[in-house]
Amino acid sequence: MTLFNIYQLLFYRFVKGDVFVLLDIGKMIKNLRMNKGISQEKLAEMLGINKASIANYETGRRSLTIDKLEELLKCLDTTITEFFCSDKMENLIDTNKTLKNIPIITKISVEKNYNSSEYLKLPISIAQKVDFATFMLDDSMEPEIKDFDLLFVQDTQFLENGAMGIFFLNENIYCKRFFKNPIENKITLKSINPKYKPINIQDNDNFKIIGKIVGKFEYNI
Repeated sequence: MTLFNIYQLLFYRFVKGDVFVLLDIGKMIKNLRMNKGISQEKLAEMLGINKASIANYETGRRSLTIDKLEELLKCLDTTITEFFCSDKMENLIDTNKTLKNIPIITKISVEKNYNSSEYLKLPISIAQKVDFATFMLDDSMEPEIKDFDLLFVQDTQFLENGAMGIFFLNENIYCKRFFKNPIENKITLKSINPKYKPINIQDNDNFKIIGKIVGKFEYNI
């Protein structure tokens, strides 16, 4: 999995929803370690680091890269998906136990193959319009969507003006805002970050709407 910073606090927020859950990553690591019956000293030994580093991770004084978190969780016999989809997280988000598996797609294709070995479990009441999740891989939609936020996408060809979507354009994948001029029947894709220029879709472009962004996992300090 690609490197990115994952901080002490994980915010789960839907773009147009009313769900807001705050999770303490350090505390979750500590609880998992204790449930596995592993001491800080033992975990530090398994990782080849000192005990103080484990303590700093658990108190949030030191941040983790995703690779380091995966390595730590492997020592605790847990995957990233299992860690973020624990019963505690599900209970925090919703009391409804009817869950939906959301595939995490790291490489989007125009064929829309949603088969994946990694899934997130989300309550049906939240995820009924979500067909897959994928990572944001640039800063073009900042500050609203940050690099490496996990995006929840609805498989649809129909977007209203201003909606955020995932698009296939000439062998590349983009996350942009969608605008269509009904008079000229011209489509423009716009970033939120002003350093990126608008993309005007030409008649000879290989263009397709992959889906609409309906939510995200946001990683913040």
